[in-house]
Amino acid sequence: MWALTTLRSPRVCAAAGVLCAAYALTAGSPLAAGADAGPSASTGHLTLTVPSGPLRFHQRVSAAGRIASGQSGVAVSLQFRAPGRPWRTVASTRTARGGTYRLTASLDRSGRLRTVLAGPSEPAQARTAGVGAGAVAPVATSTEQPVAVGAAMVAVHGHLDVLAGRPVTVAGVILPGQPGRFVSLEVLRGHIWRPVAQARTRLGGAYRVRYSPSQIGSQPVRVRFKGDRLNAPSRRNLGALNVYHVVGASWYDASGSVACSGRHGPGTLGVAHRTLPCGTRVRLSYRGRTVVARVIDRGPYVGGRDYDLTAATKQALGFGDTGAIWATR
Repeated sequence: MWALTTLRSPRVCAAAGVLCAAYALTAGSPLAAGADAGPSASTGHLTLTVPSGPLRFHQRVSAAGRIASGQSGVAVSLQFRAPGRPWRTVASTRTARGGTYRLTASLDRSGRLRTVLAGPSEPAQARTAGVGAGAVAPVATSTEQPVAVGAAMVAVHGHLDVLAGRPVTVAGVILPGQPGRFVSLEVLRGHIWRPVAQARTRLGGAYRVRYSPSQIGSQPVRVRFKGDRLNAPSRRNLGALNVYHVVGASWYDASGSVACSGRHGPGTLGVAHRTLPCGTRVRLSYRGRTVVARVIDRGPYVGGRDYDLTAATKQALGFGDTGAIWATR
């Protein structure tokens, strides 16, 4: 029969931040009594390399090696088993000249991998080996290697400009598409990502998260899948969540002297405000147009008006003479 012995290979295992294992296969008797054994494979190596961290969704993994007999045409397979599922072949080949082989496969879920020398697959053999339909019964196998695979977060969309107190909705899909998976919406506050809302996926992996921010400001936001038995945790950055309030505005000619130091002219994007420190960046939005300007002056001093816009800011926003706009910082 075939015997399997584990070998240590520090030189290989230390390469490029990957975990790997090398295995020696020694031949005793034919593959199976009365079966067509085909080319025999004497002492050789099956090498399985797995990245040290979680794989990305559909990231490729590889197995490569050489059988010591140097024979070509020997069947070698890469098999994968998801939790609670039988082994299935995800890649197969036959050794090339010199007995070398290379196998690659992409994975969409976490599980275990092994490299096998394949023999004839009789139904009873397959059941005994715990392999699924279409897989080959292994004659000799490498030690199993666990592999973690992150989920894919696709089709993420949402309108991230919102008035304080109004809901913002982020929708998307997590693949593989499974119902009941937790996804959270997180906001970066200081240096810590904090969850502000969560939801479960529906059939097909679709989700929709709603959140009603109460304070104005711009903060990075992301969606995060917490991970489960099927996939490792995953996340996707969405950009900045801009929370506005409604303010009164007018415009003025800032080509002369202004209260804040610096050179300003007709083309300066700026605003005047009574109390905000000079240089403060302000995000303004009006009818779908957005401008980021700095405080360069003091004013306005008319009741009901919070900002005076320079001519360049007014033009960039498509703003009239007076009215309401959205503002945040």
